[in-house]
Amino acid sequence: MSRLRARCPSCRTLTAVAVGPEYQCHSCGAEFAAGLVRVPRAWGTGGEAMAAAAWLDLPYPEAGVIEEESLHEQTLALAVGLPERPLVLGGCCCSHVGAVEGLARRTDRLAVVWIDAHGDLNTPASSPSGNAWGMPLRMLLDGGAVRAEDVALVAARNLGMEGVGLEISEEYIALAKSRLSPSGNRVSYSERRNA
Repeated sequence: MSRLRARCPSCRTLTAVAVGPEYQCHSCGAEFAAGLVRVPRAWGTGGEAMAAAAWLDLPYPEAGVIEEESLHEQTLALAVGLPERPLVLGGCCCSHVGAVEGLARRTDRLAVVWIDAHGDLNTPASSPSGNAWGMPLRMLLDGGAVRAEDVALVAARNLGMEGVGLEISEEYIALAKSRLSPSGNRVSYSERRNA
């Protein structure tokens, strides 16, 4: 994987070149805001459909494809070869572990917006399925790549927190609940203004 060269989605040539955090195709002149990294692997049983989703056609230059034999190797390869401004399309949320770790190495403190229907906070001991895709956010928190107070968990309908063992203060829970509408969705600015 190269941080500098990528396949242009417009003309399909390998002539999109990183110009700072953006890409520009030297063949057709198209410009792009980020480099696409595909990670076509789902770490768990029955994840074939998720892995196939990494091949969705997106209008960004393909900066790389990460296909490693283990989650550890995948994480390292992604963290080391991440473009300056990445768009990571993975087979499961485990693909984001390497991306977040790579970005965390570039700064003193990183904020993460985790958009998922589940909390992804399980451990091997607490996971009902044992699938690694239920654990990546917990991996990032436990590994120190990101602090819990710097994570916004959006669209989660099932945290699966029973027996997880994360220490979450009552103040943090109250703050999170204050940002939710009665339906359990995040409250928008207009909803607060009209309340």
